[in-house]
Formats: sequence, structure tokens, C-alpha cells
Amino acid sequence: MVLVTRTDEGYAAKALMPAFFIPCIGVSDPAQCCKVPTVEGAWSIRSIWLAKKRLPDETAVAVYKDLWFSNCAV
Repeated sequence: MVLVTRTDEGYAAKALMPAFFIPCIGVSDPAQCCKVPTVEGAWSIRSIWLAKKRLPDETAVAVYKDLWFSNCAV
């Protein structure tokens, strides 16, 4: 489970607890996912970015078609 908070700079994120959800359409499709997070990577998530506004960089822990998760704070 990840808490996402909208800020003036973007979307801050914080991993709260391990949780499993029914896969969303698109997210579970390998063609839509470039990088799947490891357990450690998922716990390190600090921000979420829209791919059309900022391309994934070396801080990316998970990359999907339209958004990506970073271990760097907003």
C-alpha cells in the first residue's frame, strides 16, 4: 500500500505496508511495464511521476507506460 500526496512540485509517495491487489488492466500487462519493482524498491518509493511530464531516470524503481515510481523525494 502506498500513500500518494499531491504537492505543488508533483506527487509524493510513501510505502505504508506490504499489500497485494487484484492487478489493474494494463499494469499487469508486460507490454505496458518496463521495470517491475523489487520488494526493496517498492519500500523505497518516495514519488510518482507522469511519463509525459518527466522521463524515468536512474532513481526509477518501477516504470509503466504512463507513470513511474522513484526512490527520490519530490
